[in-house]
Amino acid sequence: SLTNALPDSTKFRLTRLSLRNTIQLSTFTLIVGSFLGIAIVTVYYFHTSTETYHENRLERKLRSVLTHADAEINDSNGDTIGLDKIVKMLGPFSEIHRMDLNIYALDGSLLKSSEDDIFKKGIIAPKMNPLALHELAANKQSQVVYEEKIGELTYKAAYVPLQTAQGNTLAYIGLPYYSKQRKLNSDVSDFMGTLLNVYVLIFVIAGMLATGIASRITLPIAKIGEKMRNFKLDKKTQKLDYKHQDEIGQLVTQFNQMIDKTVESAKKLADTERDLAWREMAKQVAHEIKNPMTPMRLQIEFFQMKYKQNPDAAISSFNRMTESLIEQIDTLTNIATEFSDFAKMPRAKNETINLNDLIQKVYQIFSQEERADFRVDLDLPERHFRVFADREQLQRVFNNLIKNAIQAIPDGRFGIIGVQVYQRANHVIIQVQDNGSGIPQEMHGKVFLFNFTTKSSGTGLGLAMSKNIIEQAKGEIYFETQENIGTSFFVKLPIQNVTDEHPSDEDTTPIVVSQ
Repeated sequence: SLTNALPDSTKFRLTRLSLRNTIQLSTFTLIVGSFLGIAIVTVYYFHTSTETYHENRLERKLRSVLTHADAEINDSNGDTIGLDKIVKMLGPFSEIHRMDLNIYALDGSLLKSSEDDIFKKGIIAPKMNPLALHELAANKQSQVVYEEKIGELTYKAAYVPLQTAQGNTLAYIGLPYYSKQRKLNSDVSDFMGTLLNVYVLIFVIAGMLATGIASRITLPIAKIGEKMRNFKLDKKTQKLDYKHQDEIGQLVTQFNQMIDKTVESAKKLADTERDLAWREMAKQVAHEIKNPMTPMRLQIEFFQMKYKQNPDAAISSFNRMTESLIEQIDTLTNIATEFSDFAKMPRAKNETINLNDLIQKVYQIFSQEERADFRVDLDLPERHFRVFADREQLQRVFNNLIKNAIQAIPDGRFGIIGVQVYQRANHVIIQVQDNGSGIPQEMHGKVFLFNFTTKSSGTGLGLAMSKNIIEQAKGEIYFETQENIGTSFFVKLPIQNVTDEHPSDEDTTPIVVSQ
């Protein structure tokens, strides 16, 4: 088809027009519309001018024939020739005036025609136009002109009476004028053919110009759109280069300025967020450090006072005091270590590790504690899952999750900590479940923030670090919880390799994500 022959840049979809397609379509529509407009005006002009020209020509022919006929009918002696002679004169008259002529009797019957064939073949009835006969005979008109048809051909026919010098009507003469329609069709066809050739050339040139102009206009806009789609602050931002100082140039300039302002604003926002984060962290750490310092000071002051009053009695409580001080110092050490780990957070050294072995080692650490207030259960499948992650960091995550689960058990309740490993599609799920106090609804959005904690002591860095570690391993960490019933944390990691060649069907255990 024609559209398939056009270059791709000139094609457009009517269902979704781009700016480039709109410009091209508008240009083509303007060209086609102007062609149709000129065609209509041309046909109307030719029709009007041709109508006027041929009416005048027919009138001139009619006068010429009538003058010639009068001269032949009435000779110089004033004698009138008979009707038979008039019929015989029809042939020479037609040749002289180059017109088809018809002679009709007074009753409208055809007497003679210069083109007898069209009457003999029944193309035209051998009768005069009744309207013309009525106008000439009854209304005594000197001449009448009517439009008549032969099939699809429309033509004009003039009728005049042939009269003697005394005013007696001998017959009626008809002049069918066919040249008008043939001439009009010929003129219009010639002109429209020439105009069409010109417009085809204009259409091709305009199409090329429209494509070029549309590309020049839309290319910078398309580049801006592409830049905006791919815009990321963590990538090197490239500005657009546009040298023309037009409306598109102003748009490109504004876009480049917006990029500069966005990068600058993002930098300021990042700096502000970083400052706020560290300020909050400093306040949290200061608070956690201050908590054990107060009882330590009180114990030392109490020991000093008691030692002054009764040295012997003070010595007996020295061991209890030092044990308490050592315990508080250990708390401070843990806080400092946890804060230091979060601050420097080393880059992950990912490697292929056996997840089953790692979970087993973590479980052994907590199962060796002989506690009467909780137990840790492990549900580990026989097939071994391999993941690509940092072994030490991943072990820190599971240690922290199990530790948090233990600490979430309220006083007076026997804690049951369940660790379960199972497969879901191409991922392995590690679920750490407790029967603790749960997380209140208003705290759900803060679980993985760096300073979130539900414990009376601690910096709240564990879950924030765990989330960072899991995301570096291309995984996901989320939870589900019910107040006073318990909480389950889920670690989802992509499986790198499964040693079992026939893994079981996908686990269908429902998991409600609440983040």
